[in-house]
Amino acid sequence: MSAPGRGRRLGLFALLLTLGGSALLVGSSGARLWAENHLPVGALYAAFNRLRPQLNQANGAECFERLRELGVPGRPLSQELMRRENSRERDCPIVNGFAMRWPLAEKRYVTCALAEALYRFYQVDLVPASVRRYGQPVVWIEDAGVRSCRNMSGHRHLRSEHAYANAIDLRAFVLGDGRTIEVASHWDDPEHAAFLREVAAAACARFHVVLTPDSNEDHQDHIHADLGLWKHCE
Repeated sequence: MSAPGRGRRLGLFALLLTLGGSALLVGSSGARLWAENHLPVGALYAAFNRLRPQLNQANGAECFERLRELGVPGRPLSQELMRRENSRERDCPIVNGFAMRWPLAEKRYVTCALAEALYRFYQVDLVPASVRRYGQPVVWIEDAGVRSCRNMSGHRHLRSEHAYANAIDLRAFVLGDGRTIEVASHWDDPEHAAFLREVAAAACARFHVVLTPDSNEDHQDHIHADLGLWKHCE
């Protein structure tokens, strides 16, 4: 689909969702009842969810060339492998997937765009910050997961970016001398709080949505980072 075509379709969905959402959220009881009875809210969200993976402009085919130039360890997922993965999770397709390991402690299937952002975040932000604070580079990132075919927390219809392998939950950072800085244990620890907040601030500049233990109860043990369509950082 061309960029103008994507833009027109996104604009149409956004308009319909805005009208329906306004009636459902802020309208009178009569307006909410009308919206629930006349607007196909679930169907609109389902169509929007199917379109979303195609709207990530940083995740085009040229992204793989950028990974090659950066020297990111890993490999693009073959079309056959992506078809097999997507057949198991039909409502949560991966587009331009990449099998990434280092600097992650475990191999993960991620979008190409997320692989690029993670690698730049590690090289440009995370390693210099850890060397300044501890005299040691971060050598591994431990995460709490990437892909999970589910909705956003607290949302009936809208898919999480985890559904598309376009989000990661950063759980801990392992230094070269073996020390591990954990979000759950050290977010408010006097020795490590400044480092973790520096990491979160850097993530805010690198990713689109970043959520931390300061955000809500769902993020007490990790830093969520994604490359979705919205920009939000807290």
